[in-house]
Amino acid sequence: MCMVSVRGAAVDGSGVHGVGWLGAESAALLLDAPEVPDTPEPPDTSKAQDAPDGLVELACLVPVSVPAAVARVVGLGPRPVPGAVPVPLPAAEVDGLFGAAPEELSGAAPHDGPPAGLRVLAAVGASTADGARWWEAATRWPDASGNTCTGTLRVLDTADGLWAVTGADARTATLTPVSSTAAWRLLLRSFPG
Repeated sequence: MCMVSVRGAAVDGSGVHGVGWLGAESAALLLDAPEVPDTPEPPDTSKAQDAPDGLVELACLVPVSVPAAVARVVGLGPRPVPGAVPVPLPAAEVDGLFGAAPEELSGAAPHDGPPAGLRVLAAVGASTADGARWWEAATRWPDASGNTCTGTLRVLDTADGLWAVTGADARTATLTPVSSTAAWRLLLRSFPG
């Protein structure tokens, strides 16, 4: 059984969180339910309906469709490719961005000096005004001998395009500009065989 974790946030305060289970014949994703619009429209019975705040959505699907579902949940789609070189940064600062609550970057939360996440955004030429968002997909599964295997993809999505965290170790993480296709391939590699 492969466990899947998806989480993401944006500087506007929106975010996504979910967990999933992927077996040989079936899979399920449990996600935060989408927000209900302020102005209700007539229900569209051809699609799944939004749930009220505080509820979750359970999606049961075939295992091969899980990566596509994760891509849809995090909004992976066509983006420009940043015209930049990879940016090495202290791993703690990159971890600070991916662990930050959106209010920490919007200035709504008190802090001493610029939070690590703002320094990461600045290093790639982005700012909170650009509507940047970030997401992480992590998987964990046992191999044939019972050892735990893992896969993780972290992506920063800016107005200029996507940056994937590559080459991370205890001290340094590199943000590398990637195309949407490259991000999709990295996502696929985070899943078992």
